[in-house]
Amino acid sequence: DEAIIVKERLESHIHGMSLKVLDARENFYTQLKGVTEPEQKRKIIGRLFIESFEQAVKEMKLPIEDCLLLQGTLYPDVIEST
Repeated sequence: DEAIIVKERLESHIHGMSLKVLDARENFYTQLKGVTEPEQKRKIIGRLFIESFEQAVKEMKLPIEDCLLLQGTLYPDVIEST
C-alpha cells in the first residue's frame, strides 16, 4: 500500500514525525459516482480533500494551524496537468 510506504519513509527520515493516514476512498467513490464532467470531478475532489483533512484534525484535537495536508497523485494526473 503506497500510503503506508510513504508514511514509513517520512517518519523514518524526519525525527519526531508522526503521520495519520486517512483512507477516505469510500467517501470519494460515493461522491463521484456517476460524475463524468472533469471540472465537476476536480471540484468535488478538492472539497472532499479539505473536508477529510478538517475532520481528521478535529478527531485528533489538534490546532489546524499546526497541521499539514499531504496528498499523493497518479502519474496520469501529472501528464494531464502539463
